[in-house]
Amino acid sequence: MNERQPSFKNQTFGIGDFILNGLHLAIRGGSLAMSYEARIARARAIGLRILSLAPDQRRRVSENLNLIFPDMSDLWKQEMRDECFRNIGQSLMEHMHMSEFSERIGNLNITGEGVSTLSADQGAILVSGHFGQWEGVRLAWRHMMDADCAFFYRPNNNGFYDRHWQRYLRQAGEPIIAKGAPGKALMGRHLTQRGALLMVIDQRMAKADRYDFMGKPAKTATTAAELALQHNLPLVPAYSIRRNNLIDYDIVFEAPVPPTTPQEMTQALNTSLGNRIRANPEQYLWTHWRWK
Repeated sequence: MNERQPSFKNQTFGIGDFILNGLHLAIRGGSLAMSYEARIARARAIGLRILSLAPDQRRRVSENLNLIFPDMSDLWKQEMRDECFRNIGQSLMEHMHMSEFSERIGNLNITGEGVSTLSADQGAILVSGHFGQWEGVRLAWRHMMDADCAFFYRPNNNGFYDRHWQRYLRQAGEPIIAKGAPGKALMGRHLTQRGALLMVIDQRMAKADRYDFMGKPAKTATTAAELALQHNLPLVPAYSIRRNNLIDYDIVFEAPVPPTTPQEMTQALNTSLGNRIRANPEQYLWTHWRWK
């Protein structure tokens, strides 16, 4: 399946977008002759160098860390901020070379209470956050089930880059389902056919209600829980956690969230993700205005 994604109302095609996409292509092209390990090391260095120069990014990360970890030292928070920027660089490089990242599936250690409850025939809604390399969850599903896992995503604001972004996402599994009315229809068809779907739920949704997230209220959509109830699918928190070598991953499928109400299930998802972040705060993408 390779359905054309609709245009996104927030996308722009200005000169700045063109230059940034050109930079992305230059970085990707310049990394082709490198070993995979060298690419990752370079990406982490570039991520730190570039994002450290962006005042808005520094401010977002610092405000989030001060909010959630007020008692930690300034030095610790600076280390977390720098690691966040390195991880962003690494995540982007992994997406640029998704086909090669996919080939490393043999280095994934797949564990968790949820593994024994999952099956390709049943389908599932897998829920993660911008933590570690979330695409590892879809690759682990493909490895276990010999079937693709769809991905619900927000198109990139940079219209030039988004074409490449869609191609990278498809290499990890089909279909990719864009936010919006056409995507909602595609998602419904996919779930009715008992397909698997990965959703990341830790971006602020302006019209959503607030749920506790790491001890603070954060607007969180209940969509994942609602879809699980509507289609009678297991709702499974799932995470792709970087190992210390920064190359390989541990994939954890937690026990399915019990089907109760969308509100209770959404809170359970927030609690699960929050616990993972507290265990590995250096692997979280702290640049979103999550608690705004």
